[in-house]
Amino acid sequence: MSHITKVKTKLVDLEMLHLALKDIDCQFEEGDDLKIPEVNGPVLMKLTFAGMKRHVALVADSDGSFSIVGDATLIGNLKRDQQIGRLMQRYAYHSVKSTLLKQGFQLDQESVGEQSEIRLTLRRTN
Repeated sequence: MSHITKVKTKLVDLEMLHLALKDIDCQFEEGDDLKIPEVNGPVLMKLTFAGMKRHVALVADSDGSFSIVGDATLIGNLKRDQQIGRLMQRYAYHSVKSTLLKQGFQLDQESVGEQSEIRLTLRRTN
């Protein structure tokens, strides 16, 4: 028997989400008639993370954010494999970088540390 698990995310910008999904090589499908057996209600995207044979769903919440919903075993495996963390990191990277560039900053340097932390050095342009 399947158990459904819902992981609350703070993802709110679909453009940044698309970039993050591409960064981590997560296959996704969008459309009006998407269905996932374990999910009741509208599915915004079907997500297939690396190594998964089944889909999980990205659904819109009433507060404008998104949740990842699917079989508890799949969601548990995603958390153990840190794929949701990678998705969140790449989403944050694109969101921060985009926001700062729009505010007049210029990217000076970018690096990734030993613990996979991303460091951005920016400076304000005139």
